[in-house]
Amino acid sequence: MTRAVWQISGGPASRAYAEVFLRHGVALIGPGDAGPWNPERDDDEFEGGFVRRFASEVAAGDVFLLRTGLATIAAVGLVASDYLYVNAFDDVNGWDLQHVRRVRWCRLPAEHAFGSAIFGANPPRCCWRSRGEDSPQRHRGHRGGIEQDIGTDHRRGH
Repeated sequence: MTRAVWQISGGPASRAYAEVFLRHGVALIGPGDAGPWNPERDDDEFEGGFVRRFASEVAAGDVFLLRTGLATIAAVGLVASDYLYVNAFDDVNGWDLQHVRRVRWCRLPAEHAFGSAIFGANPPRCCWRSRGEDSPQRHRGHRGGIEQDIGTDHRRGH
């Protein structure tokens, strides 16, 4: 089974919500005030394609890295559900984050800092590709709440 690895933000330092993720066993993104996502809805209703990707591309068994900054992760988790829309998360430290995935989180013993910014704002990322190549290949992620950071998603041939 091939699993995609995604990063998800635990919020900015001024209004962080990573502890909510860990306490409730969820991953959350917004904006949620536009209502539930479905394939007939336009990405513009959700300020871009992040909600669509979270709802339709992430799969049970995929891996989430819970980031708490541009260079730090606090936990690793396995996605344990399909996409959900849960109104209970309509105000998480001032954020509307009703787009939900259940996640089995494993908190790291201490936050891991990579030493330089590797998340957000499309910094260069380096990873090994699995096609027998013996040199690192550069990949760029997407900006926003959810990003596929490591390699390619081989389940879908991308």
